[in-house]
Parts: sequence; structure tokens; C-alpha cells
Amino acid sequence: MAIPHPSKPGLSPDARQPEESHPGGRCELASSAEGQLARTTGELQGAKEALKQSEDRLAGIIESAMDAIISVDEQQNILLFNPAAEKMFGTSARDVIGKRLEHLIPERFRAAHAQRVRNFGETNQTRRQMSGGMGCLLGLRADGTEFPAEISISQMEARGQKLFTAIVRDISERKRVEDALRENHARLQRVLEVQTVGVLFLDLTTGRLVDANDTFLNLMGYSRSDVEAGELTWQELTPPEHLEVSRAEFRKLAASGRVGPYEKEYFCKDGTRQWLLFAGSSLGGNSCVEFCVDIADRKKAEAALRQSEERLRALVNASSDVVYRMSPDWCEMQQLDGRGFIADTTAPISDWLPVYIDPDDQAMVTQTIQNAIRNKSVFELEHRVRQTDGSLGWTLSRAVPRLDASGEIIEWFGMASNVTARKSAEEALRASERRVRALMESTAEAILGDDLQGNCTFCNPAALRLLGYDDQAELLGKNLHAAVHQSQRDGTPLTSKDCPIGQAVRGGYPFHSDDLVLWRKDGTCFPAECWAHPVLDEASAVGSVLTFLDISERKRTQASLLESEQRLRLFIEYAPAALAMFDRDMRYLHASRRWQADYGLGDRDLKGLCHYDVFPEVSEQWKEVHRRGLAGEVLRSENDRFERADGSMQWIKWEVRPWYETGGGIGGIVIFAEEITERKRAEEELSRKVEDLARSNRDLEQFAYVSSHDLQEPLRMVASYTQLLAERYRGHLDENADKYIAYVVEGTTRMQTLIHDLLAFSRVGRNGRERQNLDLGDVLDEAAENLKASIEESHAVLTRGKLPTVHAERSQMVQLLQNLIGNAIKFRGENAPRISISAECRGRQCVFAVADNGIGIAAEYRERVFEIFQRLHTRAEYPGNGIGLSICKKIIEQHGGRIWVESEPGQGATFKFILPAGQIASKKPKESAHVYATSA
Repeated sequence: MAIPHPSKPGLSPDARQPEESHPGGRCELASSAEGQLARTTGELQGAKEALKQSEDRLAGIIESAMDAIISVDEQQNILLFNPAAEKMFGTSARDVIGKRLEHLIPERFRAAHAQRVRNFGETNQTRRQMSGGMGCLLGLRADGTEFPAEISISQMEARGQKLFTAIVRDISERKRVEDALRENHARLQRVLEVQTVGVLFLDLTTGRLVDANDTFLNLMGYSRSDVEAGELTWQELTPPEHLEVSRAEFRKLAASGRVGPYEKEYFCKDGTRQWLLFAGSSLGGNSCVEFCVDIADRKKAEAALRQSEERLRALVNASSDVVYRMSPDWCEMQQLDGRGFIADTTAPISDWLPVYIDPDDQAMVTQTIQNAIRNKSVFELEHRVRQTDGSLGWTLSRAVPRLDASGEIIEWFGMASNVTARKSAEEALRASERRVRALMESTAEAILGDDLQGNCTFCNPAALRLLGYDDQAELLGKNLHAAVHQSQRDGTPLTSKDCPIGQAVRGGYPFHSDDLVLWRKDGTCFPAECWAHPVLDEASAVGSVLTFLDISERKRTQASLLESEQRLRLFIEYAPAALAMFDRDMRYLHASRRWQADYGLGDRDLKGLCHYDVFPEVSEQWKEVHRRGLAGEVLRSENDRFERADGSMQWIKWEVRPWYETGGGIGGIVIFAEEITERKRAEEELSRKVEDLARSNRDLEQFAYVSSHDLQEPLRMVASYTQLLAERYRGHLDENADKYIAYVVEGTTRMQTLIHDLLAFSRVGRNGRERQNLDLGDVLDEAAENLKASIEESHAVLTRGKLPTVHAERSQMVQLLQNLIGNAIKFRGENAPRISISAECRGRQCVFAVADNGIGIAAEYRERVFEIFQRLHTRAEYPGNGIGLSICKKIIEQHGGRIWVESEPGQGATFKFILPAGQIASKKPKESAHVYATSA
């Protein structure tokens, strides 16, 4: 209610008379007016405080928002354009405030978008999430590029006019936008233009008002020419009682880069005063920006308060991000709206850190909070949080401090985005990149990449190796065609225009060839198989990937294969046997001339003809053989007898086996046939002769055995009576008689020894005992015991190594070792005999060695010593009939082995023989270096 002023014109003296004639009434009216004024002043002051808190929160929200916030009126004129919007659309608020919203929408969507916004305004809904069915999902930057966006829109009424606030999120460049928000934070207050907020730019050095928006100028009654004149300063605009407060605030601004909020009065142009609420930020250098709100008029303050509250509510409701408030020291989370991402907090909690933050990230979060509190700066961090379902998620959290008039933190207001999907995608991308890098580095295939200009963008180690380069820096950025594909195989230049790889990439289709030539760094070339694939970006090629292999070896293999096939054809054609090669359908691939001759086919060309068409009379039996061969079976017969058409009998040796293709499948069969009728007849004749010879040998052995056995009895009689004559008549007859009797005795003795040795030789292999596993150590013990007298008489030293078990007949093994040891004692030199027996097993055979230090054997006699009755010395030098080594040879050969001697005259001799090893050792082998006898 307005209170009339006594001096105000329009009141007659009569109208003032009652007050003059009734002083008491005048005092009562004055008292009532003063009370009304006090109440009004109190309400105004409360409104100021509410407005201050609301504006602080609004400024904090707008300042910390990571999404674009755009407000427009019903005519689609832009009223608010926050820094995120500037970064997102690539333009400043100064350039778009007051312009129509259609400048931010692709032209093809403008009409539809305007109609949908009008329809939304008519619904009286306060909020709506815009999707594919409503609104524009593409934004238009100042440079003409488009980007996909998520948009939430809300509407409200202020002063009878509808206002629309849109929250726009660039879903393709979110991270970049967030970074841009941090970078453009200092510019936020400079470009903000709203109808209820005045903006002024000051030179901190002189205090001069450099610029101001129309809201400030209209509020204060100044014109833009007043500002341009350069005569307005904050000192001149500030009443004297507010100068000290202003100086203190600007000192804070210089120290922290921020000022306010604080209140003071400014002089209007007409000399009146205007209360304003200020807040500002440094713009760097000597400039700053201040925002002010008119708080003089209560109605205006209430309207501004309601508008501010509505904007705050619309912003919070429209945002899909988590919104939270923290105490000044972050010890208490005062409120949190988790948006279904993390659990809500309606009541303050102090143990919020372990409840919401992953244990591994708590230290990092705490350190970042402490830094933000210490510097009174923005808190911003990506970290892991516990989601509502208990799993871990990722969030990008950003909070700004709200300061009081003295610059102290009152609370923190923050917003957090769910970036779990992005982090998962980034990790998947990193994992994919690692796998691709590992694949490129480990694959044997060479891989190159190029852009549309043909310049190399990447190359793997295999490519460097095949092309002869040491480092990828030698290829990166270089034109690949000029480096590796500039010429054809004969050296003829190949232009990039004619290059088939380049044509394929420019055409946007894959390319493959196994007949290209690539050039190395040293100027040499090699044949290559190449694959080229275009790299597409929204259906247009931006480059290509080239994969290639050095197929020099393949080319050589192919040439060798052709040569091999030619040799195969010639081999089959000129093979001396009947040979033919068929495919799976029994069609001729190759046939030898012998095949054609044997089967009376002359010079007929058989290639491609079916065998059953050439020989319709082929029996089912042979067809079954062919089928089994084609199934993978190898069939053969060494002597197949069948009757020819003329009735004669014929013997055939044949074989049918499959041949395999490169891939492993059966390609057909090969048939080999050889007539062996004459050989069969010769074998039958040979078999008859062998049987006759074996029968003759048996008869001879029997004769030798019987003769040697039957001759012993009359020979003993002759020897006995001759010895009686010698004993009885020695000295009674003349000398000749004594000599002749001695000759008879000596002859009969030699004859007895010869018959005894011959009998021993014939008995080898006759009436043999069953073979068994024998420990050669035990056999050697028995042989040494039999030769004990000779060993002691000759002072021989007999040693042995480890001897294995062999599968043999015991008595023959004793005789074998006894003969070899006795032979070494007999043919000793001047020194006492030293004989060693050793063995070395090799697989299923054992090689034995009996070595001595005797007189040795010349090389020309090494075979002769094993022949029966062959002697190298006279009986006067060395007694014996030359049959002992023959018996050894016969024993070894009957056991499936062989025997030989290694010797040099005067160097001793080593007799070696091979026997099959026994399967099971009967006892532990004797220890090495076992000594049977020592010299006296």
C-alpha cells in the first residue's frame, strides 16, 4: 500500500486539515505506517536472502552442469546459453543470445521441431524426455557439422510468458564436452545473458566499466554510449559506505579468481540508488566479469525467486545425472538422488565413503576431495561406485563449492554421470587394440595400411621383414605404391592409376590376387599374394588394409610340382612294369608303355577313358579290389595264379594302393602288375635244388658223424697196440724200427685228435637243447673253470666288464667262450696273456668283444682263420687242427649273429660277435674288471 506524502502535489489544504486539527490521529497513522514499513522491510530482507540462496544454487548448478542448458521464450528466442552449450555447438552465448533456436538445428528438422515445441507448450506438461518421436535428435554446430544428442525439455511460466529449458547431451563427444566445460569455466559468467541478471565487464586496474549487457544498462538508466565513453567506473558507481566492501571483494578476486556473492548499492544515472547482488569471476589478465541481480523491489524479487526455483527444479528433474549435496568438509552427504544408478540418500549420512565408493578408489577420492577443499576449486574425478544392484560401476563426478559473502565454503553441489558403459567400451576397445596389436605383431602375414592418398599409416613386423626395412619409421607416411609396387615384374613402370590395388580401394570393394610382384628396399622383388580391403567410414572409403605373403616358395613348389608331375608321367610311361594310374571313377590318368603292350592296347590314348570301358570283361572280383583300394586299403599279391584265355597258366605279382591329393583325400588308385611266370618256375626249381642240397647236407653230416664215431674204435686199437710195441720193443730193434713205431704213434694220436675235432664240429647244431635267457657272466665262469689249468699254467689274467643276458643254448655259449679264450692263451706272445671280455648292447642286439695281447693276425688272414682246418702256423709252433674258430663261427651263425676279428700283427687280436639280447635278465650282471687269475 502506498503512503501519501504531505508534500506530494494533488492534496488540498482541506484534505490536510483533519490531521492538523487531530494530532492524535496523525500520530496513530504515522505509527501504523511505520509498522507497515517495518514489515515490508523484513519481508523484503527475507526475500533477498531467499533470492540470494536460490541464485547461488542456480549459479552453482549452471556452472557445474556438464550438459548444455538452453532457455528460450515462446518465440524460440534464446535467453540462456551455458558454457556447455557453447562448446557443444561451437559458438558463444554472445553470438546466439536473442537469436532463434533454429540456428542450432539442421535445416531439414527446423519446421518439425518448432511445431513439436508448440504442441508441447499446449499440453501444459512441465517436463518431457524427447525421443525419436518428438524433437530433434541431431544438433548443428557453428561449423556446419551435426552431432547426435539426447534432449530433455521442461516448460514454466514467468510473468505470463512460457519459457522452455532444454538439457542437451552430446552422446558422441561427452568426454570432450566435459573437458570443454572445465576449459570454458572462466568464460561462463562472461557470456551468460538472461533477462533478470545484469552482466558487466570491469578493468581491474582502473576500475573502468568496459562493457555491460542491456539488463544492467536498463536497470541503472545508462545507455551504451555512456559505457563507450569510458567514464563509468565501479568506484564512481559505488556509494562511499560500500567502497571498503567492494575493495575487499576485489582483493579476494585477485587471490582466488572468484568474488561474491555480496550485496551493495550502485548509483543510477538519475542519482537514485539501486540494491544489487553481485558475484564475479576473473577472466585472466586485468579483466573480470560480474553478475548482478536487482533486489530492490520485493515483487520483482519474489518473481525472480519463483523463476529461479522453477529453473532449479526443471534442471534437476530434466537431468539424468546423479545430483548430490555435501557438507563443506565432505564429512557428511546431505542429499543424493541416485537416478536408479546408485542408492538414494534422503537423510544426511556420515559414512557415505565405504557405502558408495569402491575400496580401491577410496584413497584417490579422498585425496581429490582434500585438494578441492584446500583450493576451493571444482572437484572432478572418474571413479568406481557401488551400484544399486551391488555391482561396481563407473561415474564421472563433478562438484562445485558454494561460498558465502566472506568466501568460505557453505556446501558442495555436485552432479555425477553414469559412465559405466563408456568405460566398458573403452576397456573393450583397449583389449581389442591389444589383441589386434598382438595379432599384427605375431602373424606371419605382412600387413600394411594406407590412407586415400596411398600414404602408409601402419605396418607390422612381418611387412618390414619381407620388404627389407629395419624400422617402421622408414615406411610411415611414405607412398606405398611408390615404395613397394611401382613396377611390374619385368621392370615396366606401373602408375598408381593403373594399380589394381588402388582401383579396388578407390572403388570400395575388396581385391585379391596371387600374381603380383612387390619390391623390397634393396631393389629386389618377389612374387606375392595380396588381399586389399577398404576401410569404410559411413560407407565411404577412408583408406585400406593390405595383407600379403611372399609366395616365392609356393611358386618354386608349383614349378617343382609341375616338374614332378612331368617326371611322374615319364616314370609311369617308361616304367619297365605294367603300371597305370586312375582317378576315383577309374578313368586313366597315366599308363606305362609296358601296360599297353602287356594288355595288347598298342598306342591307344587311354587318358580319360574308363578302365571298365577298355576292359568290359573285368570280373566282379577285380572290381571289388578296386573299390577297396579307393576306400584307402592297400592290396597286394606276390604270386597270383590264373588261367589265360588260351588255357595256359600264368603267375602275376600285383599291387593296388590309393594315391592322395594335396588336401589329404583319396584321388584314385595305382595298379602295378608284373608277370612272374618265369620267375615262379625258377623259384620252384630253386626250391627243389635247395631241398636236395639240404638233404645232401644232412646225409653228409650224418656220414661225418658216423664216420668219426666208428673210426675211433679201430684207431684206439691201433694206437694201443702201437704203444705196447713201443714200450716192449724200444731198444731191442734197430733205430729205424723205433723211429717207425714213433711215427705210427704220432699219426694215430693226430688222427684221434682230428676225428675228435671233426666230431665236435659236426655236433654243433645237432641235438641242440632249447635256447633260454642266459647270464653271460655265469657262462663265462663255467668256461673259465674248464680252462683253469691252462690259465694257471700260462699265468693269464682274465678280466671282464658287465655282461648282459642273451637268448642262446648254454653248452654252445660255454664252448664259444672257451674256444676264444683258449685261442688267446695258445697264440700268446712273450708276455703273460691278458684277456678281457666286454659287451655293448645296441637296441635288440649285443656286441661282444674278446681282446688279447697275443701275436695278432695279418689283415689278409682275418677271414681265413674261420675256415675249417685252416692253419697259419705249423704244429711245431702252435698245436691244433685249425677247427676251433670254425666251431665258433658255426655257433654264432646258428644263433642269428656274425663273428669277425680286428687285429694287427704284434698288436693282439679282438674277436667280436653279435648275438640277440635276452628279454629278461636272470640275475644282476657281474661287476666290471672282475679278475679270474693273476700271474705268479
